[in-house]
Amino acid sequence: MTISLQPITRDNLEACINLSPREEQKSFVAPNIYSIAQAYVEPTWTPLAIYVNDTPVGFMMYGREVETGRDWIIRLMIDRQYQGRGYGRAATEAVIERIIQQPGYTELLVSYVPENTGAERLYQSLGFVATGEIEDGEIVVRLQRQDSSNLKVNDKIYHITTRAEWEAAQTRGSYTPANFAAEGFIHCSYPRQVVKIANSFFRGQKNLVLLSINRSLTGGEVKDENLEGGQELFPHLYGALPVAAVSEVIPLLCNEKGRFELSVTKTINPNTRRQPCSKQ
Repeated sequence: MTISLQPITRDNLEACINLSPREEQKSFVAPNIYSIAQAYVEPTWTPLAIYVNDTPVGFMMYGREVETGRDWIIRLMIDRQYQGRGYGRAATEAVIERIIQQPGYTELLVSYVPENTGAERLYQSLGFVATGEIEDGEIVVRLQRQDSSNLKVNDKIYHITTRAEWEAAQTRGSYTPANFAAEGFIHCSYPRQVVKIANSFFRGQKNLVLLSINRSLTGGEVKDENLEGGQELFPHLYGALPVAAVSEVIPLLCNEKGRFELSVTKTINPNTRRQPCSKQ
């Protein structure tokens, strides 16, 4: 499973309009066609389709208040037949990362109707706290942290694999590397370690992808350790990786010398582009 946020286009407009929550949830969120119309007249609002692989499963919209400069998650909905699979949380984490990296970002808010207890639990789990404001009868909450997608510190970890291995994992529903049976765990990295690992073990290789993993969604034990006796600790996942725990799949491309030069700090920019590696 790969979650992605994609623009509304002529090709997916009808599918997005037809997405709908359960009957008892319809009072929680405006219809998608209304939200898309709003975005047409609000130049700072961005409507997005939530995709799982090639299937649209939900809708999201975010935007910045011109008067205050505050950013808002304005809409979030998952179609009734795709609820309960973690798609809403994964999409929210992805849009938070996108928003807080925008120039001029100061704070992120969202509001929900008091009866929407699912939204309340979701936003609380992501670190949103109530501001005390009520807007149009909705409770306003603010993102507490501003320097990450509000996962716990070190919750986002990464793993390098081949595109073919990842595609096979999507069919099975979980991923394990070829050496898993022998080692018993999956080697992972923190953002600051990715480039070093890529150049140490994958230099010159093609058709690689970088899996962005939500550590808290893996369902297995993740140990920070160094089994070779060094001082630097690396996260090791003791168990298969559920595809649902992967929030983003980033093509890992090298330069003309076969080296990887991603700019990696606390987050990894999926728009980073390098020339495809010409080496085998």
